[in-house]
Amino acid sequence: MKSLRNVLAACLLLLCLAPCVQAQSLKLKRQMVEWDKELSSYIDRASDKCGKKFAAELDVDSWKPAEGQETYSFGGYCGNGCVFALEMLCRDDLGKEAVASKVDKIVCHHKPSDSKHVEINLADKTLECTFSLHDMQFQETTKKELENML
Repeated sequence: MKSLRNVLAACLLLLCLAPCVQAQSLKLKRQMVEWDKELSSYIDRASDKCGKKFAAELDVDSWKPAEGQETYSFGGYCGNGCVFALEMLCRDDLGKEAVASKVDKIVCHHKPSDSKHVEINLADKTLECTFSLHDMQFQETTKKELENML
């Protein structure tokens, strides 16, 4: 009898919490739509500048901002840091050629500041870009790392 009460209590608790989980899910979905819009504007500009259409992806599971940073834009950080750094390399024909031959897709990750900033997987031409919200030199560091890799 006691175990039946515990099971019923657990079921009741889950039913009460379900709307909260759905609300968070809807909130995240709305946030992702906004992030994608913001990132798309950076991707379009970089594609025009580099003469090549890039695909982009946000590693949403890695987005864990600290308290007080919940309203920061993952799409904006990715676009302003990773994508814009790539765009800056396309200011001349050599840069455009290097970028076009080695990058098709950009994937952004949010990680602790001690993570590597940039990696290019040459097999699938994916630029893996990692950043921390505390790194104020992120864009310039990313650009320098890309210049050395390309």
